Amino acid sequence: MDVHSYATSNGGTGAKFKGYTTLIAGVASVIATVVSVLSIWLQAKNYRKPLLQRYVVRILLMVPIYSIASWTSMVSLTAAQFVDPFRDIYEAFTIYTFFQLLINYLGGERSLIVMTHGRAPVQHLWPMDHVLPKVDISDPYTFLSIKRGILQYAWLKPILSIAAIVMKATGTYQEGYIAASSGYFWSGIIYNISVSLSLYSLGLFWVCMHKDLKPFRPVPKFLSIKLIIFASYWQGFFLSILVWLGAIPDDVQGYTRDNLAAAIQDFLICLEMPIFAVVHWYAFSWYDFADNSILSARMPLTRALRDAFGPKDLIEDSKETFKGDKYGYRTFDSGDKVMAHADSSSRFARLDAGMRYERGGKAKYWLPKPGASSSSPLLDNGEGGSSNQDSQRDGSMGTFDEPEIDPDEERMYDQARQLEYGDWNYPVITANEPLRDRYGSSFSSRAGYSPAPRLSTPQRRAPASPAKPSSPKTNVSAQEPPFVAVKKKKKSRKVVVQHPEPEAAALLADTEARRVKCDEARPVCRRCAGSHMACRGYELPPPGADGIHAAVSGVDISMVRRQNQPKPVVAAEIEPPSWDYLEGIRYYFEVVRPGRVSSTETKFNDPPFHLPGYNRTSFLGQIICDQLSKASKSRGKLLKAGEDPAFEPSWNRYSRNMVDAINMVNQKIRDEALYPDEAPAFMAIRHLLVLDLYLRRVLWRAHLRGVIAYIQHRGGIGEVLKMKNAPLYLNFAVENIIHANTTSPAKQQLEGLEDFTDEQLKASLSNSCFAPCPLELYPLIVHITRLRVAVANNRQAPRTSLALQVQDMFNATWHFDPDEWAESESWRGEVDVGRVMGRVFPKTIRLYGILTLPRPALVAWGASLADIRTAYEPLPGQSAFESLRARHRGEVLALIRKHWHVLQYKTSLVWPLLVAGVAAVDGAAEDREFIEDCLEAILAMPITACSFITVVDKLRAFWRSGKSEWEDCWDEPTVGSA
Repeated sequence: MDVHSYATSNGGTGAKFKGYTTLIAGVASVIATVVSVLSIWLQAKNYRKPLLQRYVVRILLMVPIYSIASWTSMVSLTAAQFVDPFRDIYEAFTIYTFFQLLINYLGGERSLIVMTHGRAPVQHLWPMDHVLPKVDISDPYTFLSIKRGILQYAWLKPILSIAAIVMKATGTYQEGYIAASSGYFWSGIIYNISVSLSLYSLGLFWVCMHKDLKPFRPVPKFLSIKLIIFASYWQGFFLSILVWLGAIPDDVQGYTRDNLAAAIQDFLICLEMPIFAVVHWYAFSWYDFADNSILSARMPLTRALRDAFGPKDLIEDSKETFKGDKYGYRTFDSGDKVMAHADSSSRFARLDAGMRYERGGKAKYWLPKPGASSSSPLLDNGEGGSSNQDSQRDGSMGTFDEPEIDPDEERMYDQARQLEYGDWNYPVITANEPLRDRYGSSFSSRAGYSPAPRLSTPQRRAPASPAKPSSPKTNVSAQEPPFVAVKKKKKSRKVVVQHPEPEAAALLADTEARRVKCDEARPVCRRCAGSHMACRGYELPPPGADGIHAAVSGVDISMVRRQNQPKPVVAAEIEPPSWDYLEGIRYYFEVVRPGRVSSTETKFNDPPFHLPGYNRTSFLGQIICDQLSKASKSRGKLLKAGEDPAFEPSWNRYSRNMVDAINMVNQKIRDEALYPDEAPAFMAIRHLLVLDLYLRRVLWRAHLRGVIAYIQHRGGIGEVLKMKNAPLYLNFAVENIIHANTTSPAKQQLEGLEDFTDEQLKASLSNSCFAPCPLELYPLIVHITRLRVAVANNRQAPRTSLALQVQDMFNATWHFDPDEWAESESWRGEVDVGRVMGRVFPKTIRLYGILTLPRPALVAWGASLADIRTAYEPLPGQSAFESLRARHRGEVLALIRKHWHVLQYKTSLVWPLLVAGVAAVDGAAEDREFIEDCLEAILAMPITACSFITVVDKLRAFWRSGKSEWEDCWDEPTVGSA
């Protein structure tokens, strides 16, 4: 007898329950469905990352399907026979969906395999680790096995569902009944084997990639899916065991034991689904894809839903996975020079596939595949040769169609250049610039040395003479190339090349004729960029050009032939290897080093130029910045690119160094798998920050945000601090963020330090860069800034709580012992300097708080203790707050005046001078003159950046404005480091 026969004749599994039981289950199902549908709608309305969100939407649909299926089973088993198979099929589809979501979080299959190349294999899960060898997921065949283990369940479950329908129709299914004659029993065994294999494969993938997935919050995602699918199944299986053991009674009217177990399962699932809907709301939040600070487009609602629910990707991916012919070592070659790990079996498997290493593993190449004949192309399609794909691309010599200017595309480029972020903020480096212009005389300090003359090229045409009007026939020949006067000497055989400057009107006509923008001297189109060769459209036609070509280009062929006759020219000088690096070393020893050695009393250590791993990009960037900085200081203003032609070669080198630095950042991020306990990308981002702070101070906020983003990428500040050399990675950026936030408006702060605890801040600043503030007081600067921001945004605590916070912070500075700190390891013998800094910074921190926090809380601190009241008695004719401000300003300036000529590291006093400068706006004129003289002296030091001029100028403008508030001075984001 069918266990459901009685219930079917009277409705669903919950037909004999109390009416309110079915009602409660229905309400719970409706709540779960509404929450999930709302979450899906929000995802579709913010559909900005289709490769990720299509899988998220599919996962969110699980809860409505489970809710509807379970409640339908309680109401009508007839309807449930059609709904349950769909639920089972979609359940398997969700497993595949979640796996694809994790893969796309990591950039796709190829990115995952390449990223893990060279890592050590990992152990299998217990207990299989005692039987099976270690797993190397960078092996494409291992990854294919894991993927097949997960995907087999997605295809087996529909087969089992169809089989269940057939067995129910024939009366052999007997759901909930365990016996040899029960189809439910045998399909359950097959299901358990399949689902266990799928779950084990997914767990194995998790073990291999959990560190890489940590920034994407995978744990709540993993648990929410596994609990819905597997916990619900094991819940039903456990109820079936209770039926088999007789633990569930069989005397309930209208139910057998098996039928009652199914009813209880449906009711429990209905009650559990609202909880899972809320968990899904958190785990798969639409906020992850709705960052308003990033200008990105979203897909329309209807197209987003169409993209999310299309099954084509599952079908196509299943074909490739089960066929498996695309998962080979050649296809998934990393392209770098990293060998597979010594413990990985794939190292020898790659050798069997044709991979060969040379020079001790520093290079590799592929042998041609077997079966090549004498007519086969040599090294075609990656069949052999170097694995470096760049070399293959550089050798492309194919033909290209002439590009056509698309007005809509040009308009998009114009709009893109107005965005805040992007590569267009960096200068464009022309690939066809002459070598002598690239490596000119900017590194040279010898007078009279000038760049080599440019050779005559036919690419710039001289304008027609205004004194001689030309006829229509001579208009073409008027655009002749510039006249080159060659003067020969008997001995030196030197050549003087003169280039008359063309007029603006002629250049405009010339650029219109070439269909390029008027501000492009040497344009590079898509064809130039793709072929790595200059287009013929920017050159004069050859002598053999026919009349049709001449008519199209508007060039007189006879004039071209006369011009291309041999002329006496000077051969271009061949640049030696590493010319710019050698010139930088010479500049360092002739210009930089003498000033540094004379200003230090200790032993001076030169950079290790001879070491092969020395960072040449960073060294050259500092040399270029030093040269331009000295020029700016000598002129008393900040030099800008394009203002002085004499410095254009230096600005060009600066731009190239910026591009090299960006490439280095990207390379270090790509290679982070090679540094499991290190993060050299921090140092590469630091070089970018130094380049900007030294000369321009334009992109420093973007670079500092990049540091914070990379900290989150590496697992958060807690994980980064566990790395080797963590303070070296963090100190410069964290210190700049702290001080820049003090000199920036409260509503334009750099975010990112909110997740840092005080101990983490101290650990990040254990090697302070430019402000020797005591470590235990450094977090107080951050807390005062946070309190200032909260007050500005009307989020401050009640007055009593605010006063207590101010008292706690100020008391910490009041009770600080500078003598004890100076004698600690922080100063290593420089006790006198430590005592000065230990007295200056606590008073400066309090002065910063006095200038930025609400006055009642400050006055309350001034009257809190007897020794504080004695030290800061009100001055005659001034209020308590004004006296507090004046006395702190006087103390800070008195300490700096007393020890100014003794201190060697005067740049350490920049922040105290800036704070005192704001407080001195209503003080004595000699105080402002002293502060200005100190800042000028710091600016004149060789090690300071020329862009510090902007900070000094801002303080001067504030003194002249007649205003007195902190944000009247720092009315825009400013970084005050020198």
